[in-house]
Order: sequence, then structure tokens, then C-alpha cells
Amino acid sequence: MHDLTSSPDRPQSARARKRSPLATMVLLAIGFGLLGWSIAQNAEPIRQCLSGRPDFGLMALAFVLYSVGMLAAFVRWFGLVRMLGVPIPLTDSLRLSIVGSLFNLVIPGAVGGDLVKAGYLARMDIPKTRVFSSMVIDRLLGLLGLFMLAAVAGVSSWADSDAPVRRLTLFVLIMIAALIGTLGLIFSGVIGRNSPRTRELQAMSAAYRGHLAGVGFWVLVSVGIHALNTVAFYLMSRAILPELQIGPVPHFQVVPLVLFSTAAPIPLGAIGFSENVSGYLFRNVGHPNGAVAMMGFRLLQYAFAAIAAVIYAANWKAMRDFVDRDWTGAEQS
Repeated sequence: MHDLTSSPDRPQSARARKRSPLATMVLLAIGFGLLGWSIAQNAEPIRQCLSGRPDFGLMALAFVLYSVGMLAAFVRWFGLVRMLGVPIPLTDSLRLSIVGSLFNLVIPGAVGGDLVKAGYLARMDIPKTRVFSSMVIDRLLGLLGLFMLAAVAGVSSWADSDAPVRRLTLFVLIMIAALIGTLGLIFSGVIGRNSPRTRELQAMSAAYRGHLAGVGFWVLVSVGIHALNTVAFYLMSRAILPELQIGPVPHFQVVPLVLFSTAAPIPLGAIGFSENVSGYLFRNVGHPNGAVAMMGFRLLQYAFAAIAAVIYAANWKAMRDFVDRDWTGAEQS
């Protein structure tokens, strides 16, 4: 089996190993500092939320929708991996994705869990290029679905939107064009044409180019995933903010951008940073307190992460058996 600790792709300097915990601590301090500032700025609304009785029915429904969206995202990655000929079973793929979702909150940035999944898959003697390319495509399709959702909401309500919201919509349309252009370059084989790993990159391009209908399907699934997240966010806002007067449409304009901010390289899902982004963006659409609403959405994220931690602990042996399995010849079977 491929030994990750001896891989030339892994930095081995003692200085790098020492710097990583320090960098994480600094980022945590920044995140909690931003969170503390957001709490201080919204002390009275938070006090009112805590003194009142939230709608637990709406909170439960929000958690169900959020969980369904997460599971759909796990299945999306499984589908993209299988397009590359990687013989991973669905059950093992779901275990890996659950582990990845847990570490996404622990490791700074929303792609930290991908590194954990890559570490597991690399021990299957699967070419690293295929492992990482599946994750890159998964992230790009997820972002494309995210911005497409915001674009539909922004364009459909363009006539009734003020200047700040229209600027957000234009930003979303630019991001969609950039993502489509990037995917076009990848699928055409232009990216990586002169790479020392050209064979693997070209094989990846050809594999996805031969499944464009499937890729399009997963883009639509991504739109649905983020729609579920947006509705979950809206329901949490209603559950904890009884003074909420705006409907779902403004949430579809803003929530995708708030979720995009969670990719910032700050642990615990860009804690503190996303709350401030949410507060700023939601002021443009008449939301009473976007920062507090994002704090409520955090409850969904951390509740799911807690369940993921339990599943990870309960499946520890299965995960070990998975990476130690003899995968020789499985890719051709």
C-alpha cells in the first residue's frame, strides 16, 4: 500500500509541522474575535432570541432539509468519482464524505475535509491526479450550482431590486461565467496539457467529457442542494427571529453568497467572518438581523458535524479496513 507518510507530495520539514498548529491557533483567534465582535454588535437581538421561545418545529424541519442536502452532496461526489473509473462502493464513499464534512469545520477553509478524503483514497493506490481532480470538479460544480441559484433569484427580481442587490447579482453572473470557462478548459484538456502527469489529466478530461450529461445532472443537483440549504436558513431565521418580515426570495439572493463566505480559511466554517458577511449582505434586503440568522444556521452545521463525529467513531474499524483493503485489479473489474 502507498504510505502517506513517505509520499514525496507531503511536506516533511519540522518547521512546516510546527507552523501549522500555530497558524491554526491564529486563525481560530481571528475567527472567535470576529464572532465576539458580531455578538457584541447584536447583543440585544441575541438576548431577545434567548429570552423567547424558538419554534422548535421549524428548527427540526430546517435540520432535516440541511441533512438531506448534505447527503445529496455526498452522493454527487460518489457519482463524479465513479465517472473516473474509481471503484469505490457507495457505502465507503458516504463514510469518507461524512468524515470530510466533519473535518471541513475543523481544518481552516471549506475544503479541509477534501484533504482528509484524499489521504484515504491515496492509500488505495489510485493515481493522485484522479483523486484530486474528482474533488476539484466536485467543488467547481458545487460552486456553479450555488451561484446559479443566486442568479435565478437575482435576475427574476431584478426590477424590484435596489442598486446593492443588483451589484450582487452582477457579481454572481461574473462568477458563473468564470466557473463555466474553467470547467470548459478542464474538459477540453487544455489545463495540464504540459504537465508531467499529462496522461492522468488527459484521462480525467476525457472521462468527464464523455459524461457531459452526467456532469450537467450533478450541476442541477447542486442547485437543489443549495436550495435546500437556503430554505433551511430561512426556516431557522423564522424560528429564532419572530420579527422577520421578508420571504424566501431575498434569502435565495443572499444566502448563497453567505455560504460562499464559509470557504474563508478560518476554522469552524469561517466562524465569525460569515456572521459579519451575513449581517452586511442581509441589510440590503430588509432582513432584521442576518448575523443572528447565520448563528442559527450554525446550529444546523454543528449538529450535523456532531452526528458525523459519532458515525466516524462508530465506523473507525470499517474505515481502517477500507484503506487496508487489497484494491489491486479492482479498477479494471
